[in-house]
Order: sequence, then structure tokens, then C-alpha cells
Amino acid sequence: MAPPCCEDNKQIQTLNALTCSYNDQIRPLLDAVDRLRQLKVMQEGIELPTIVVVGDQSSGKSSVLESLAGISLPRGQGICTRVPLIMRLQDDPSLPSPILHLEYKGKQIISKTKEMLRKLLIRGEFDDFPDDKQMHGTARLAEMLNAYAAALPTNIPTKESAFLLEEIEVLEENRGIWLPNFLPRTAFLILLQKRVKEVSSIPQDFVEKVWGYLEDLVVAVLDNASENYPPLQACSRRAALNLIEKMRRRSIRNVKEIIEMEMVTDFTFSPDYMKNWVELMEQQERFMEVVHNNYTPTIIILKAVGEVDVSHLRGRRDVVVEQAFDIRMRQISYWKSVVLRLVDVLALNIAYAVKKLVENELETEIMNEVVGGRSMNCIEKMLEESPATSGKRERLRKSIQLLRESKEVVAKIIDRVAVQAAD
Repeated sequence: MAPPCCEDNKQIQTLNALTCSYNDQIRPLLDAVDRLRQLKVMQEGIELPTIVVVGDQSSGKSSVLESLAGISLPRGQGICTRVPLIMRLQDDPSLPSPILHLEYKGKQIISKTKEMLRKLLIRGEFDDFPDDKQMHGTARLAEMLNAYAAALPTNIPTKESAFLLEEIEVLEENRGIWLPNFLPRTAFLILLQKRVKEVSSIPQDFVEKVWGYLEDLVVAVLDNASENYPPLQACSRRAALNLIEKMRRRSIRNVKEIIEMEMVTDFTFSPDYMKNWVELMEQQERFMEVVHNNYTPTIIILKAVGEVDVSHLRGRRDVVVEQAFDIRMRQISYWKSVVLRLVDVLALNIAYAVKKLVENELETEIMNEVVGGRSMNCIEKMLEESPATSGKRERLRKSIQLLRESKEVVAKIIDRVAVQAAD
């Protein structure tokens, strides 16, 4: 039997060995966990290990914690260090599934806009807007063209004066020293210019109305395609408005040129002009008989003119009346060609401008505005971070710094453990 002093020495040596092992191996780990907790690494979703002491009542759990933590827990009457704990693993069906949702759009904004405008303004497909008639582009353009054609007078616009008086006045002012039976072409041109000038506002109003409608439709389609990109939406809208304004002015210039061309000369290759003029001139003989006969009624009905009173023409020179009648019939025949040209040329002009807008110029204008502008304001605005993004960036910066410090703490303890294992 060993003496008591030897047993006490063995217990002391064992306790010293445990204390040394605790100080060298366990305490550094606890210090590292405490340091990570002080760095608030758990806010980044990193769970730290927790020491749990399990045992029966009064089995020394508090003493173990005191020795590990190096602190004294409160003791005394009425103090309980026991905490009832129920641990249960439970699935939460309310969590969103999946947590991460990635949406990918294959078409770019410009491609989507171009395809939509092709459908609405060129092909006449309205399946994307079945109930919104204002978005049915080809139908609305055809409707405006029909209204424009109806607004142009089918017969020559004349003054409310007596029949042929206007023509006679022009003929009297264009007399010269030449043979009297020649019809002066200048008189016809003067009257034609007056007629064309009286209707010149109708084509211009039509063009303004068409481009006003196109502006609303293009902007609506563009906003729809770029609704998730506010900075780009503002730039693309501005580019579209600028382009449509340029094309509007271009169309107005074309209309003015068309009007000026009609006023410069009188020409048509249509065979209907001569055919209609010959048919109308067949009434001249009957008309002159009524003018000459003072005993017949002064009212006569003429084709393409209607009912007219000739009492004011009696007593005038026959050659002047006949020339005035001829000029009026020429104007009536030629006016149909003028109206047809005003409708056809503008219809082709609008159709060509719409196709050019959709296929070429809109994309070019938007690209120039977004990436090719002088000030590059659009790019700068798109590169500007929103307050929410800036706040997120700052939080990420702090997280990176925190994780770097945590990495250093963990690296040190791992190196320490590796050295001890090697020893």
C-alpha cells in the first residue's frame, strides 16, 4: 500500500497535466471563438460553436463551465443555473422555394421594341394589344389616310361668285397683243395655283396628325420594353422623341415641296385627263346656245358642275366666255389628277418613313443617344448607384473587412493546433 503522500502527489501531477492541457489546447480555442463573437461574425451567417454541459442535477456542470470560462457563476439561495431546453428539428413550409430566383431575358430592349413596332406598324398584328385599338397602328394610319382623302375637295374649290366670273377676270388680266383664239396658259396656271393654295393646309394637318400618333405609339412601346431600366428608359424616350421630331419636320418639308411642285406646272400622264375634258367640252355648244338666246331660261345643268345661272354672261364677248368655259372644264379634269397625287404621294411618303423609322433610324438614334452622345450623360447616369445599392456596397465592404479579420483569427488557432499536433 502506497503512502498517502505519494497518492497526493499523483493527484497534483494529474491536475497539473489537465490544467496545462486546458491552457495549451482548449483555452486558445475558446479565446478564438470569443474573438470571432466580438467581431460579430455571426451577422454574416457564420455560426460559432457553443459549449453545452449536460448532466444530472448537482453533478458539477456549473463547476465545469467555471473552469472552462475562468469565471465564477453566481451561487446561493434562490439561484438556479438550470435551464429547461427542448430541441426539435422542424421543417418550415413557409420558406420561399427556391430561395434564389434568376430571370433571364434573351432579347435586348431595342430588338424587342423593333419587333413590336414591326407587328403594329408594318405587318398589322395586334395580338399583344387585342383590346387597345389605339395601338393598332396600321388600322389607325389607314383610317387617318381615308379621312385625309375625304377632306380634299373632289371638285375644284371656287369662290361663291357667279359662274365663270373668276375665269373671265383672269383672262381679262392676261390679255396681250396676240391672236384672240389662243387660250393663255398663264391664266390656267394662275387659277390652278389659287386652287392648290386653298387646300395646302390639309396635307400639312394630315402629316402633323400622323406623326403625333406615331410619337405616342412609339413611346408607349419603348416604355413597355424598358420599364425595368429607368435610366435607359429616359435616354431611349428622349432619343425617340428627337428622332420623330426630325422626321416630322422632314415630312412637312416634303409636303411643302409637293405643294410647290403642283403650283409650278400643270402636267399629268393620265389618259383620263383628256378623256374627261373631251366629255365635258361636249356641253359647250349647248351652254353657248343658252347664253346667246335671251328668250330661254337662264338656268342650265352642267355635268360635273351642277345647276348654274348664265344671265350675267349674256352680252359678253363669245370668245371670252368660250375660253372661260374651256379653262373651267380643264381645271375640273386636271383637279382629279392633283388630288390623286396629293393622296398617293403622301401615302407612299408616310409608309416609307414608318418603315425607315422602325428598321433603321430608331435603333441608330437610341445607340447614339446612349453611347455616342457628346456629354455621355446617359452612360454616367446609368453608372450612378442608387442609395440602396450604395448602402449594400458599404455593407459588403464591412463584411469583407470582418471576414478578413476572422480569417486571421482562425488561421492563428489552426497554426497553433498544427504545431501542437506535430509535437
